[in-house]
Amino acid sequence: LRLARNVRRNLRAFNNNKMFFSKKIVSKKSNLCDGIGIFAKERIYKGEKLLEFIGEIKIGSGNDYTLQIDTNKHLGRSGYLDDFVNHSCLPNCYIRFRDISLVSLTNISVGEELSFHYCTTEYDLGKFSFQCICGSQNCLGQVGGYKYLSESNRQQMSKFLFPHLKMLANIA
Repeated sequence: LRLARNVRRNLRAFNNNKMFFSKKIVSKKSNLCDGIGIFAKERIYKGEKLLEFIGEIKIGSGNDYTLQIDTNKHLGRSGYLDDFVNHSCLPNCYIRFRDISLVSLTNISVGEELSFHYCTTEYDLGKFSFQCICGSQNCLGQVGGYKYLSESNRQQMSKFLFPHLKMLANIA
């Protein structure tokens, strides 16, 4: 119920042209994939809210352009900046569940690409699994979702998991 309220609030704000996107970010060619990414155009400090995710709630399985927000629910594309936040195995952001927003985990320098770890929201990417090219020392290589993570990786990201994954992992 709280999830549905959060998404409805974000969509209402979007429809009223009050959608939150920080003036400190810009989209351009990604370093993490063949597409577009979101980059810092000003210094970003740890804990800053950078954007809110919007889109239509889709029931059932997702695709490579959706964000899993519950066991059987995905947030579809919006056509705005929130569609272009890419994955990294060493992310500088996370998605805060209470308002479905992107928040910086660290200080982020001008020109640095913003990213979050897809396995904090996605249980099983299935046929949408992909080869990661983030280049971090801890790179997973193949990103398939939370289901395929080692116990060590699961514990490292437990603080940032969406509730549906916490429930599956028996984390309070």
